[in-house]
Amino acid sequence: MPAFISALFDFSFENFITPRLVGVIYAIELLASVIAWIMFGVDGFMGGVLRGVFQMFILAPIGFVITVLFVRVTLELFIAIFKIAEHTRGLVEKS
Repeated sequence: MPAFISALFDFSFENFITPRLVGVIYAIELLASVIAWIMFGVDGFMGGVLRGVFQMFILAPIGFVITVLFVRVTLELFIAIFKIAEHTRGLVEKS
């Protein structure tokens, strides 16, 4: 934990904390998506049973999958950029 705190306040940005946080960010996003799915379904049932079933079992799962895919791809893009930076740093240090 002290290494994380010291990396958090590293103003030279030599140590990256984003790769360490990606799993936590993804878990928070999944939890938020599940909560949104439930809220969207409950909102639908307030408008009627047919609307609730449609929202809960058709629209909400589609929105859930799209949201999770978008966030997952974005986080993977961030990780790829950080890996490129780490590999580039390694190449510069070797030369």
